[in-house]
Amino acid sequence: MGFAHHLLVGFCSAMVACSTAEEPLASSPPDARDAAASETAAADTAIADTWLPVDAATTDGPIPDTAIEAEVPVDTGTKDPDAGPPPAPVDCLIDDVGPSSVGFVDLFYERLVKDCTSSACSDFIKLDTSCVFSVQVNDIPHTTTLTDEHCTRLKKWLTSDLLVGKLRDTVTCYGSKSGIYESTQLTLSDGLAWKKTYMCTLEPFVSHRACLDKVRALYFPGL
Repeated sequence: MGFAHHLLVGFCSAMVACSTAEEPLASSPPDARDAAASETAAADTAIADTWLPVDAATTDGPIPDTAIEAEVPVDTGTKDPDAGPPPAPVDCLIDDVGPSSVGFVDLFYERLVKDCTSSACSDFIKLDTSCVFSVQVNDIPHTTTLTDEHCTRLKKWLTSDLLVGKLRDTVTCYGSKSGIYESTQLTLSDGLAWKKTYMCTLEPFVSHRACLDKVRALYFPGL
């Protein structure tokens, strides 16, 4: 299903061209806020069915019942157990982010920004293969098309072995399951890379958050 069908009135700065679409990125809470219910497999499956983009259901590779949730306190301190030296911070629009082993299909990102349970409580970001970049705030979607340079660099980051490897492992960014969370789902040429963390302070998640915030600020300043 084309992502443009999910967007409402666009907003943009003078530096980019915007378009409009018909529906918001998310019309219901993408994840259960009830911690007790989320412990059951049935609830997990319901959560995945609620917010998993339809596009992902048609891609090759297995689709997990839920995102990998960083909730088990393997190491509640400051390091990544058994992961070697921590990665250095990177600026996704400037720095060399290293090699990529997969192709890009789609990004769907959520960050909880308010202590409530509707879709207006989260900000959403989406990028597709044609470089259409969308941000949804307070249930209002805004969309534009990235420049070729920005799109190439952002896709390079989203497919980097550094980011994809950490999204797919079961070690990085485990901690208490509470507070503000963010969830990244990447549809890639070999399947999904998908994880929910609670504003992880480890790399590459700090750089990933900064990357998306930077692109958002460039194309939708003040949003």
